[in-house]
Amino acid sequence: MRGIALINAITVRRLDQSILATGSVSLVLGVFLLGSATINYFRKNEVEVRLAATAQAAEKLREMIDQSKHVRFGELKESTSSYFQNTIDQTAAKNDCQLIEVTAAAEEGPYLSRYKTDADGKGWKQKVYQCQAIGSAENAVKFLRDLTSISAPVELQTIEIAPIDKELDGHQLVSIKFGVQVMRQEEGA
Repeated sequence: MRGIALINAITVRRLDQSILATGSVSLVLGVFLLGSATINYFRKNEVEVRLAATAQAAEKLREMIDQSKHVRFGELKESTSSYFQNTIDQTAAKNDCQLIEVTAAAEEGPYLSRYKTDADGKGWKQKVYQCQAIGSAENAVKFLRDLTSISAPVELQTIEIAPIDKELDGHQLVSIKFGVQVMRQEEGA
């Protein structure tokens, strides 16, 4: 007598087919989930890159706003000459430079940009100053840098830096001559 077959050939074939079908469905589902995860990963990276770029742009805007807070055009409406004279005196002293000469045009004129020939200067006046100071080369450069950051719109026209002599501590002493336009808004502009 033959042994009782617990599993016949048909049952084995059906089990093989269902294992194969389950494996195939699992494989397709795995590939789909992997593709979806990959797409989400790249989208996440793209969003992170965009957020970082936006954060950098926002930081640059904050810096520009902070830098522009000191600009107050109204200060110049009262007396351009006295404001600029006081500011240039303080800036020179702050940078250990000695002002030798400051001369100004007798009257204000309409604003004419040195850098843009078709600029519309309506509503703006300018006064041209010629200045000379002496100091160490390093301090002279700092003086000019600080001068362009004052609370008034200024436009440097000319700069001439010439060596004079050596100081006792070994630093080069220079003479700086520069021309600058100081602008102000006209009343009611």
